[in-house]
Parts: sequence; C-alpha cells; structure tokens
Amino acid sequence: MSSSQLAISTFPWRESVLEAALDAIAPLGVPAVELYGRLPHLNADPRRASAETLMKAATTRGLRWAAMTTVGGAAFVGEDTVAAEAELARVTATLDLARSLGADVIRVFRVGHDQDRAELADRMAPWYRKAADHAEAVGVRMAVENRGGGISGDPKVCAKVFQAVGSPNFGMLYDPCNYLTMGGDYQDALYALRDHIVHVHLKDGTREPGSEQRTMLGEGELDLRWLVKHLAKIRYGGWITLEYEADNVPPKVGLPGWIDVARRLLG
Repeated sequence: MSSSQLAISTFPWRESVLEAALDAIAPLGVPAVELYGRLPHLNADPRRASAETLMKAATTRGLRWAAMTTVGGAAFVGEDTVAAEAELARVTATLDLARSLGADVIRVFRVGHDQDRAELADRMAPWYRKAADHAEAVGVRMAVENRGGGISGDPKVCAKVFQAVGSPNFGMLYDPCNYLTMGGDYQDALYALRDHIVHVHLKDGTREPGSEQRTMLGEGELDLRWLVKHLAKIRYGGWITLEYEADNVPPKVGLPGWIDVARRLLG
C-alpha cells in the first residue's frame, strides 16, 4: 500500500461550484481527485457535461481525475425494459466521459432501499453485463457502493451479482465505514468481496447502526491499521478516496489532518 493511492473527493464542497472545490484541494498535496457526480459539480446526464471543461479545471490546478461518484443502474432492477435501456445509455455515456477524463472508475447503483432489495439482484446482472462490455472496451471500471440495502449492503449477494456479470470491470466500491455505521461487518465483507473490490472510500465513524455518525479519521471505531494491513494482504492496488463527511468541521480545517493520518498508515 502507498500514499500514492490516495484521492480526495469533491463531495465536502457539494454546495459550492466545482472550481471552488478544486481550488481548495489543489494546495493539499494530493493530486488525484474523485468527482462528485451531482450538480453543481457534474450534471446527472453525462451527455450534458463538457469533458474539455472538466479536464481543464483539473489540469490547470495540477490535479487529475481518478474516479467519478456517479449514480447509474437503478432502472436495472425494474421491469421496465425501456427505462433500463435508457439507463444503459446513460451508464455507457458516463463511462465514455470517465475515459475522456482519464478517470479509472465510476460508482454505479447508489439507490434507495426500495430498490436495493436482495430479491431484485438477479435483474441487475444482464444489464450490467451489457454495461461491462462497454466498460472493458473503454478501460474504465464500474463499482457498486455498499449502502446498507439488501443488495449493496450484503456482501454475499453482491458477490453473486459480480460473479454473474463475470467482468473484471464491474465490482465493489468498498466503504468500510458504511458497513460499520449500518450494522455490517466490514472485516468479513472485505474477505467476502476480496476478488471484486475495485475502489475504496475511506472515512471513520461509530458502530451505532443507522446513525451514519462520522468522526475525524482515526477518532472513530474503524480499525484503520487492520484495514490497511488486509487491503495490502489481498493486494488491493486501486484508489483510496478520502470521503470527508465530518460536517461539524470544515474541510479546510479537518481534511489536512485526514491526509496526515492516511499517509502515516499507507507509507
């Protein structure tokens, strides 16, 4: 593991324009950035985004795009084929945008609990197989983030979906803090999904189920040393995005400390 794997999400500046977020990130010494995939940072329809503008915004500040936290694939669990086809077009357009930006991974299937149900998992696989064909062609990976539902929050169900799709370009966005705060076991999940983890979000919090209580990195109940040791053990080599969610401390104040903690852990 290495601190060169670190990226910073624009999420904590989600109420500000993208340029303001990048201006805040540029002096922090971590050049890799994860683009928050909603306005005012990115239009939900990637076909309305300008790759040239986004690239210029990053490169003129000495930054590069590592990942995109987009949302796509919710319609894949429904019975409306027309809606699923439209969603597939949006996901493939997002993959094309990521390729244009040089980003390695996009998040998909970050949906509400009404759609994130285990009994709907089988509907996802055929559509994600189609999307994965395009992902492989453009060299970008898609990642499902664990958010506590019956699909994304259940490592065994997720693993079955990944196996059914059968693509190295479709896997898990492993967020151990989400498991922690939603009553899951992030340590068991890491090994249940070890062959499918393609991206990692890093933050800290408490074990109170459903609380989503965030803390400063290193001050919560996540065993960071265990996490880094075992990510190295499974030979994880992708990005580790610092997803700053400590709303009670402005990122200008708190994020430099997060970076210090992460660098000491990763070396």
